[in-house]
Amino acid sequence: MLKAKCAAAIMKTKGKFFGYDYEMTTHWQAPDKMVMDLGAGGMVMGYIGDQCWNRINDVVVDCMAEEKRSAPQALWSFYVMGLYVLKDPGVILKYVGEKELEGKKVEQVLVKAEGAPMDITLSFDAKTGLIAGQHYDGTFMGQKGLMEIRVGDHRELDGLMIASTTTGLLSGKVTMNETFVDGHFGKVDESVFKRPPQATLGETKVRNMPAHTVLAVVHKGPYDSIGMTFGKAFGYVGQNNLMPFGIPMMVFLKDPGNTPDPAGYETEIRIPLAPTEHAGAPERGFTVKQIPATDIIVRVEKGPYDKVGAAYGPLAATASATGFEILGPAMMSTFSNPMTTPPAELIHELFFPVVKTEPEPPSE
Repeated sequence: MLKAKCAAAIMKTKGKFFGYDYEMTTHWQAPDKMVMDLGAGGMVMGYIGDQCWNRINDVVVDCMAEEKRSAPQALWSFYVMGLYVLKDPGVILKYVGEKELEGKKVEQVLVKAEGAPMDITLSFDAKTGLIAGQHYDGTFMGQKGLMEIRVGDHRELDGLMIASTTTGLLSGKVTMNETFVDGHFGKVDESVFKRPPQATLGETKVRNMPAHTVLAVVHKGPYDSIGMTFGKAFGYVGQNNLMPFGIPMMVFLKDPGNTPDPAGYETEIRIPLAPTEHAGAPERGFTVKQIPATDIIVRVEKGPYDKVGAAYGPLAATASATGFEILGPAMMSTFSNPMTTPPAELIHELFFPVVKTEPEPPSE
């Protein structure tokens, strides 16, 4: 009965993820379908069986390799938290004792299953019997460590007691604080699990880019050698236990049209990071800096780097024609992995930071 009731759900939550506010709707269909929609945040994550995709604003791409590897863990973790899986054939439970968790005594049960991506230890409040959390050794955004979910308050939903507040931790550091807002158990529209259509190429939009933290390093020279600088930047991120938190960007500090010799090109590589106190290593060319919020005018293009750059001219012309002033150099985000994706299949966003200078003409 519990499985029949809880095997599908829609849950709305809000909270902070690495200090950033979010509101999210999670669609769940047991055992392995989950779509998390951050709505106004422009991000939708889909984990459906062995498929893993992200929609970032309008662009749809396969998950990066690290996220693909951790997706089965996220699905199994969510499934186990529903508890009904504990009675499934092949699931083995082992009582592993008591411990103190945030000032209360909990009873711990180890959950193992053939084919599961990892073992999970569930904790139950010794007084109430309600779930108090779970933990397991896993990976999160490319980092290995002890993953924990701790449940605070509970509330009733459709006759069941569910977590009202939860905290996520990675190796003892808080990654997420979440509060339940609304939801229900029951059938989920299967269409929500379908991969969304790709963005319309060549379409121009204006949107806000929120303030964010980046690791920045300047590449000097032609673009065909920029991959080495990206490799060094990601190497620095890994060596210093920093956490990538978005799509890498390139900022073209010197306009190629005004720089005839490619040896003179200067391109700032920015890797968005989760908030950090790390200051970088300026002596090695790596800086960690805060990028303020700004409006950007954006155009999605597909193809090799040396071809899509031709779209910057029309993009700048559209900005001017629609009453926007360009505030800085051309920028680009590439959503496909250039190391594994054929150049003709690369998906990019080309954009400029802008400010509105003229009121929009009245509509007729």
